[in-house]
Amino acid sequence: MADLLGLVLSERGENLEAFKIAAQGANVFEAKLAKEGDGSSFGFGYRAMHPKTGLIITAVVKGSAVERWNESCDLHETICVGDRILSVNGATDGKAMVKELKSCQQAKLKLLKSGPRWYVEGTVATCMERIEWAMERGMRFETRAVEEEEDDATDVKMQATFCHALMLFSGCLLPNLLMVFLFSDMFYGLYVYGRLSRSSYNTYGNALAFVVTLYAMCLYVVDWNTWQKMVQKVGAATICLYGYCAAFILKARLYPYGPLVITLFHVPIFIGLMRATILKALTRRSFYSISAKATLLSSVVILALWLVWMSVDYWDGRNFYNAATKARLARESAVLYENSRVTIDGRTRSVDYTWDCPEENPPETDFRWENNVRVSTGYTLTLDEANARDTRCRQVKTIWFLQWVSPFVGFMTNLVISVFCVANTWDYTQESTGIERLLKAAILSVFSLLGAMWLGASIS
Repeated sequence: MADLLGLVLSERGENLEAFKIAAQGANVFEAKLAKEGDGSSFGFGYRAMHPKTGLIITAVVKGSAVERWNESCDLHETICVGDRILSVNGATDGKAMVKELKSCQQAKLKLLKSGPRWYVEGTVATCMERIEWAMERGMRFETRAVEEEEDDATDVKMQATFCHALMLFSGCLLPNLLMVFLFSDMFYGLYVYGRLSRSSYNTYGNALAFVVTLYAMCLYVVDWNTWQKMVQKVGAATICLYGYCAAFILKARLYPYGPLVITLFHVPIFIGLMRATILKALTRRSFYSISAKATLLSSVVILALWLVWMSVDYWDGRNFYNAATKARLARESAVLYENSRVTIDGRTRSVDYTWDCPEENPPETDFRWENNVRVSTGYTLTLDEANARDTRCRQVKTIWFLQWVSPFVGFMTNLVISVFCVANTWDYTQESTGIERLLKAAILSVFSLLGAMWLGASIS
């Protein structure tokens, strides 16, 4: 109220100090605009009431730079008719600001929220005093949360159909099948990880991560967050995101869980994209209901494939995690052991699974080959050399264990996503603190589960 009083008095030239106080309050924000089209204007009208009280915005042109700013900015930074321009590119005097607006192509505006903003979504609460004043005089209003209004606007459009369900199921199942095909022992997982285990690929991953980081810094320098065209904004961010994903995949030798996480993260990403684009007309309950069913069915399909692969002789024999399976995994991981190097007694060699990585009591001496037979050299490994050898053995074993268990990881991930989709179908009310606590506990459980899986893979 003091801010508005200061503005009124400043219009009459009676209290410039009050205006200065208002111009330093929390209602001040900044906006960056660029002229478009013929470059003649930014798309808003203005009027100078006093040289020291800024410019009043009197109109906003449709399809202009101001409107595009309002479409992409945060709600509290929306430019409204009646707002005050306090400075333009640092100029604060009325004449200087007008001159700058006419001559420059890009402007950094400092604005004071002094116009009516009741129609801006999310700021309706600022008008509650007026509503209460009217209700005291007999008027009645049905107040509802903004989120409920959004759901109602969606509810009247359409319900889910079989085509929608098939689309969601296909999109959720595809990343799981890709993970099983490329990063699982069921198909080509050990071959892919064998190729990525070369030290050169780790170097390529570091170089790519460095390039992508430079690219991200360039986006920050050019104020990516203020870009008006959503296609360019999303495209630039996607390049950065998938650049880091590719770098982590190239570094799978040191981060074997990276490809699994990256692939499975596409399931919630796909669901979010469908909700924001093609299936945004579906009701909340309908969309998340079929999403829960799609992810649940995907988890069942992946688990069924894994169980059949483990138990049916016709497919690939019996692959339960026992001594025979461990021996097969170690044998098929020969490239991984060959590319894993260790230095002992000044000699750098590949890790040998049979000599260096037995289940119990690894030998304390080094070996050499004589007539295709491993013979002890008599050299006793130092503590550092023994630890380095054990570390290399654990790294390779972690990789082939993840290859074996990755379908189960996919099953659990889809199951957790399905649970969260079911939670999103619930009706939320103002008394939803219990549900919020439940969701927080569920999130904590998920992170605990993932941490336990990672710890189990590391110990194995």
